[in-house]
Amino acid sequence: LNMLTAMQIIFFLLHALADNLEFDIDEFDILYCIDDVVATKNVKYANSLKVSHLGNVRLEVTEIRPRVLVVYDRTQYFGSPQPVAYRMDFERKILGLASFAWTYIGFCIVVGLAVVKMAYLLFLYADYR
Repeated sequence: LNMLTAMQIIFFLLHALADNLEFDIDEFDILYCIDDVVATKNVKYANSLKVSHLGNVRLEVTEIRPRVLVVYDRTQYFGSPQPVAYRMDFERKILGLASFAWTYIGFCIVVGLAVVKMAYLLFLYADYR
């Protein structure tokens, strides 16, 4: 198993475990926090929530009671009552760390292993001479 294959396997596993789920919706629903997992309409997403927008939209996340969040649209529309597209990013965290942190940790591990292997090969080559 060479280092490139090992790195590809590690990054594939990290991507599968810590991928962000992103989707566009027209209207927000109440978001329930169930067992540290954000859920809406009986679909569980992740254990953290980041609300962003596309265009000039102001959104507000409010906790209406413990562990129940609702997203309000505070945008002032001029001319058109239709809001622009929203984007909600639900980020799956593993052991409290976001996906980019685990990707960086995996990268450091792979690079460290590659350096150790290279040093070992140089040691064997120097010993062989």
